Amino acid sequence: MAAAGAMALGVTLHMGATFLHVAPENVLRQEHGPAIRGYLYPEFRQAWNLFAPELPTSDVTLHARATVRDGAGERTTTPWTDVSAPDLAELSSGPLPSRGRHQLRKLWSDIRALGAQDGQVTGARADDLRTATARIALDRLDLPEGEIESVQFRTVTTPIPPPRWAGGQHAAEPEVTEHGWWSLPVGETSAPSDAAPEPPAGPEVGR
Repeated sequence: MAAAGAMALGVTLHMGATFLHVAPENVLRQEHGPAIRGYLYPEFRQAWNLFAPELPTSDVTLHARATVRDGAGERTTTPWTDVSAPDLAELSSGPLPSRGRHQLRKLWSDIRALGAQDGQVTGARADDLRTATARIALDRLDLPEGEIESVQFRTVTTPIPPPRWAGGQHAAEPEVTEHGWWSLPVGETSAPSDAAPEPPAGPEVGR
């Protein structure tokens, strides 16, 4: 009985948080907005599409690297890593891919939808998106011991060639776009830093 009551309470709180999140602007949403967003993002984000989207013309992968300062004060920059690769691998191999495994791509799309080419927008909404994006990406990096100071993203856009019967031009070479560094924790500065630390010599991962 106690377990059933706890489950019912949990479902009620979840439904209430979801309702307030998608509801029009109101007093409750303004007062409890940060707590609601912190609970819903990224696992329970709401994004509905009524109609099927147009077929994609390019394949976009998201890469990340981070700067870490060790106990001796030395800063290390990790190699680039394709942090979207686990999602794409699961989508290709799993008959029932997890919806939660694709939050990184959706979060990055939301950041760009805000007009944030490098995440350079302010406000609680932008900070929530950047915090969730950085958290997922850092979990997928091979990080050395130390304090994580900042994270940087880049997008690699590979045009999808048209089918042979459609004719048209052949696909161009992949386009690599590096975005600005985000100081961690997100929100400590008004905008991400454009000053990138010197990366270590050696090959990069995910090029």
